[in-house]
Formats: sequence, structure tokens, C-alpha cells
Amino acid sequence: MTSMTLLMLVLAMGFQQAEAPRAERAPVELTRVVDDGAAERCIGSLVGFSNVPVQCTVAADGSMRQCELLTQNEAVLRYRSRFECMAAATRVYGPDGAPAVGRVVRMTMNGRSEFYRPRQ
Repeated sequence: MTSMTLLMLVLAMGFQQAEAPRAERAPVELTRVVDDGAAERCIGSLVGFSNVPVQCTVAADGSMRQCELLTQNEAVLRYRSRFECMAAATRVYGPDGAPAVGRVVRMTMNGRSEFYRPRQ
């Protein structure tokens, strides 16, 4: 009887350890580099937008591809191609400096305000 009780106790402890939650990995810090000239060409004369949520997958060259606008705002969706162009002007790199290939990245895009004036 004692050996059976000991066996049950050991099995119960083993199951408790197996069910222990795994430690979560620390998030990887990514670096975003924007080609300002390309982004400016994408924006064109578009003004007055901010905090446009976008989700993209990082391509082999580090650029953002397969982008999806995470909004239902029709005024923003009308300019989808411009936001996709702006995302493509962005490169994403991992901590080792290599492109973060295959990572799904979420970010918000901001543009010029209505009070923007070009540099003279």
C-alpha cells in the first residue's frame, strides 16, 4: 500500500511539473529604417492622416510586403496603394542587422498635418 501511495504521489508531481507554463521569450527588438525620399514620393500631396495601423510581412530584402490596413475607415482605405507604397519604403532589421525575413510586423503610419509647409 505504501509503495502504491508513493507511486501515485510521484506521478502526480510529474504531471504538475509537465503542466507548468513555459517562460515567455522576451520580444525581439527590431529596427525600422525608412527611405524618406521614397516615402515622400508615396505620400505625394496627401495630408491630414495619422495613426493608420498597418500589418505587413518582412521580405528577403527587409522591405514590408503583403501589407494589410487594419482599419475600416473608408477615407483611409481609399488611399490603400499609397500606404502600401510607404510600407515598401520601410526596411525592418533584427538585432543582428539582418533583414527580419518572414516576421509579421504591425506599425502605425503618420503623415503631414494640414499645416505642413515644404522647406524653403
